[in-house]
Amino acid sequence: MKKAAAILVAVLLALSLAACGSSPGTTNASPSGAPAAPSPGAGASPSAADASPQISEPAWEPGFYDPEMDYSKNPRYKVAYMTQQTSLLFDSFSKAFQKWADKENVEYSFWCANGDNDLYITTIQTYADQGYDGFLTDPDITIYPRIGDLMNDIKLPWMPVMGPPRDADGKLIQPSVGFDFQDDGRIMAQWLIDYQKKTWPDAQPAEIGFLALDMSTSPPLHVRVAGEKEVWDKAFPGNEKNFFISDAASQSSAALNADTGYNITGPVITAHPDIKYWLVGALLDDFAMGGARAFEAAGKQDNAVEIVMGGDGLITQWDEGQDSCWKAALYTAETVYAEPIFNGLYAMLSGQATPETLWPAWINHSAGEKYASLMLPSEIITKENYQSFMAYCDLYTGIKMTDYTWDGTSYPMRLEVPAAYSAPAA
Repeated sequence: MKKAAAILVAVLLALSLAACGSSPGTTNASPSGAPAAPSPGAGASPSAADASPQISEPAWEPGFYDPEMDYSKNPRYKVAYMTQQTSLLFDSFSKAFQKWADKENVEYSFWCANGDNDLYITTIQTYADQGYDGFLTDPDITIYPRIGDLMNDIKLPWMPVMGPPRDADGKLIQPSVGFDFQDDGRIMAQWLIDYQKKTWPDAQPAEIGFLALDMSTSPPLHVRVAGEKEVWDKAFPGNEKNFFISDAASQSSAALNADTGYNITGPVITAHPDIKYWLVGALLDDFAMGGARAFEAAGKQDNAVEIVMGGDGLITQWDEGQDSCWKAALYTAETVYAEPIFNGLYAMLSGQATPETLWPAWINHSAGEKYASLMLPSEIITKENYQSFMAYCDLYTGIKMTDYTWDGTSYPMRLEVPAAYSAPAA
């Protein structure tokens, strides 16, 4: 099904990196504060289950799916998604990439290095020798300079997935797709504080603690903590001591799994018996899952609330009828997130674009960048709105991942370019 057979759309209000302001349970936080496209809109029935919704999209450009293209007439490219570790998030991305590959006549495979950086590098070369045409990369971001050098040598297209690839000077070495990570932290913290005010209105500031589950070795994850602290300090002036950071990088085995989340949460709960109410910003589903277990083990799950940047694990729990103190996620459906990543690679494979010409409006000239850093919107999902949001994403992409029903609520799928991007470098 083409994206053109998805949702009746009108222009949305001002949109945010994190949400549609008119949707229940969302928070506005756009890098530019500008309106975005597209969204289901005027005239759409609130009960859309029996409707045949349509979509009106932004003008197509290389790096997005082209509903008018017959991909079967193009060469069948061979692409690999290569990750550093296994996790729920990587698995979800792989499923999304497989869906786009099927839609666009691409041969797709998934491979994991199990934490071995040298193996990661040598396997790229091995796959290139075996005839692979391009790569989707999710490595330890510290080896991106090595990856960039290798890709220049073998002269094959590639696209990073979650971590922006930077050189030793902090400049992008390839286009990337992502988010305003610090703003994500602000959005998550504000949702938690709003939840506290509504759920525990009589709680005193001295009784409330904020726990940021961090991974300081990953800059995109780490910078979210700064956004969380900024909002906390503003909401609870003079109560800075109740903002706690627990860093997974401090663990002897900092695996991205639920056990790590448990191990970095439990000791903080024990060390601060004076904290009666806990607000938790988790940076990965696995950490949130482990953190929720720690609160349950301490008997404090009823006075704790978690939000995560992610959400696939939370959706699974809701679908299975499970409930815990993990209540929300700042979420972008993997099919929506994967669209520009996969199609950015496709554009380079097919000659529609080069790394330097992909999404040219998204090149941050003010920062002296030469490659685009495309940003996507996210939505705060809760048990009340997640099914409608996921159904909308299915309709937007034309890729059916769920059996949920869309209720007619509007959600942004694109952002406008921040005005600052076009400013000359200082």
